[in-house]
Order: sequence, then C-alpha cells, then structure tokens
Amino acid sequence: MVVKRSGERASAKPAPSQEEVERLANELADRPFGGTQDTAVQVEIDKDPEQPEPAKTKRRSITLSLPQVVVEQLEAQALENKHQGKKEKNVSALVLVALKKAGYKP
Repeated sequence: MVVKRSGERASAKPAPSQEEVERLANELADRPFGGTQDTAVQVEIDKDPEQPEPAKTKRRSITLSLPQVVVEQLEAQALENKHQGKKEKNVSALVLVALKKAGYKP
C-alpha cells in the first residue's frame, strides 16, 4: 500500500460554495437561544450615566427555572427583536429590562 503525503491526498468532499456557507450561517443565526443546553449569554445594556461602562460591569451566570411556555415566549420575543434590530436580542436582555422596570438597578 502506498501512503500519500498530505498534499497529494484527494479531498473526498468538495469545498462548499459561498451560497451554501451563507445559507447555513443564516439558518444557524435564526435558531432560538437555549435549545437543549443551558447557555450563559452576555448582554449589552443601554449606556446610563449612573452606571459604569458595560465592559467594566462584572457579569455572573445564574440558572433560572421557568415554565417551558415562558421560556419559549422569551426565546420567541428575543428572536423577533433580533429580526427587527431591537436591542433586546437575547433572553438575558429581556430579563434585565424586566428587572429594571421592577426597580432593580444593575
């Protein structure tokens, strides 16, 4: 058996076209957050003169147990906001806005 060097090996699969790459990127970008794994998502918050820059604000991941229907509603709202170009593009941002409205200060 002859062993081919890495430069001589034929690729079994052709490289994807630019269109295929863009289609896959768009498909993955439209998925709601969460899925089957818990993920910690960093949130950019509106600049407020009373609070330090977001980069200097320490973030800490927490776990929230919510009814499945509430999680699905939050994910759907985050996805809709993302498509509309609004600032609250993830569930963490939506929760942060709700906490601000309830009187909590970040």
